[in-house]
Amino acid sequence: MSERAVVQKALTPAMSDAIFRSSYERIAGYVIPADDVSGVAGIPDLLSVHGLRFPGSPFHDELSQVDVLRFPSGSNLNAQRALGGTSAEEAERNGGTFVEHPPFTGTGFAGLDRPAVPVYWVPTHRPPVGTELWRYEVSGSSRFLARYGGVADGWTFRQDLEARRPAHGRDLSRFTGGLARMAGEVFLADLVEDGVDVVASGSDVAPFLSPSDNGLHVAHLALDAIEEYFELDVRVNFNGIDFRVTGQRRDTRSGAVLEATSLTHNVQILEALGLTKVDAGVYEADLPHELLDTAHTEQVQLPGWPGTIRQPS
Repeated sequence: MSERAVVQKALTPAMSDAIFRSSYERIAGYVIPADDVSGVAGIPDLLSVHGLRFPGSPFHDELSQVDVLRFPSGSNLNAQRALGGTSAEEAERNGGTFVEHPPFTGTGFAGLDRPAVPVYWVPTHRPPVGTELWRYEVSGSSRFLARYGGVADGWTFRQDLEARRPAHGRDLSRFTGGLARMAGEVFLADLVEDGVDVVASGSDVAPFLSPSDNGLHVAHLALDAIEEYFELDVRVNFNGIDFRVTGQRRDTRSGAVLEATSLTHNVQILEALGLTKVDAGVYEADLPHELLDTAHTEQVQLPGWPGTIRQPS
């Protein structure tokens, strides 16, 4: 898949509602190239192209609408081709690691009568700046609902819809998107067209940050104002399952816990262990916070990001 190609991900009704009501700011799961969805003939066709008729699916042919996200597929999203099968034996024959429920084909393509549609899997990440939320109607036509403006702005809905949104906070994580280092401090950040947006929460914040309407403190800076821009890829192993850490929070019963998404793609194992399925191919768990002490942490920087070392020409 080419860098910055636009991909499309179908949203469960619960996830779409979470974006509207609580500004849910994570993406994960199976995606397909947006260009391959052009010309869908209606909701049943859309469900087929996205492979949404899996066991326990909240999608069905009689739905009046289906919401999707469209976003650029930068290499920092770590999208991988969905190769495998419906059994470990079939996955091995196909040279992949995904063991999924039907209608998953394991070939890296959706099982359709139409020309082959590539299928990829994306681990949990903050939506890229410019991600758009669209709604497909029964006819197959789609209409724009909202745009994601990054850590500084979050989701902004169409004017008529924004007026109906309930009051909500922001649930941002250092483990799922960009960070900027300045004068020894690290801030949540996003690269934008003409610089970088940085964000902090709480009362004790740097003086260059200004309070925003959404309860955060934000600043828009020139790129040369920051020392480096990077993302964190933090991975742990628990009960033989590889996870990517996506957040941390305080639980009333367990105390501090890590939020994590499975990087093991065998649904037979994950469901037997009782992991929470939040979407097709996306299984999450709360893990002991002390696993952070032995986590494998990689600071990810793409060529051209501030602070990267330029190679001699």
